[in-house]
Amino acid sequence: MMTGPLICSLLLQFFSFEKILLIASGIPLGVLPVYLILIKSEGINEQLSRTSAHETFSQSLLRVKKIISTKVILSLTYGRFMFAITSAVITTLYGVYAFNELNIDPAIYALFFTLRGLANTFARLPTGRLSDRIGRKKPLLSSFLLFTIDFYLLSEIRDSVLISLLIFLYGMAHGIRAVSEWSFLGDIVSREDRSLTNFYFSSVFDFGMAIGATFAGIAALILSTQDILKITALLIGSNVLVIGRLKEAIRQ
Repeated sequence: MMTGPLICSLLLQFFSFEKILLIASGIPLGVLPVYLILIKSEGINEQLSRTSAHETFSQSLLRVKKIISTKVILSLTYGRFMFAITSAVITTLYGVYAFNELNIDPAIYALFFTLRGLANTFARLPTGRLSDRIGRKKPLLSSFLLFTIDFYLLSEIRDSVLISLLIFLYGMAHGIRAVSEWSFLGDIVSREDRSLTNFYFSSVFDFGMAIGATFAGIAALILSTQDILKITALLIGSNVLVIGRLKEAIRQ
């Protein structure tokens, strides 16, 4: 998240968007041979084989239903879903808005997202230590509150320097949310259910991203980007109410 936008910003000085996409397509192709070599190694094969061969699909569904039946998991699901939707809105629309209406150069905009990745990275370690001391709820709440303020200000501010600061804060909120959310989840889910829970939470995020991108595209036909960003702030802000009602998880 930090290196990709930085490379993109540098490449934009020399290449068109089409050529940069071609260069980017070479990255997964370059990694594929490494992956094929790794899956032949004994250690990787052991990891891939650690699944329950005797568990049927219906049994897995019953375990998922059991996992999401608690108030805490449902609340964390809602928070993750709303985060995914709003992330998709920002990803889908804000770059176009910054280029077409704010006249921000694409190379400069890519540098803004380098700052997002930087903030995301460096927010994680202190968040983990802090949440071990004060619990998961307060950092998670603070991240959603920061998202709410950030998205609203992005809808109003047109100065590029202030926008770079807001995107930096966006990255910080992202890092705080990720660490506190997954730590919260790890406190309440048993070891036997963690792999299945990780799959479930990843699916929630993917589904939310799809809904968010669809919403952004349809809403852009009838609303301004500023209005859509304000709606986005309300959506992510609803997490403050949902997570605020949770009791702190008991670590297992």
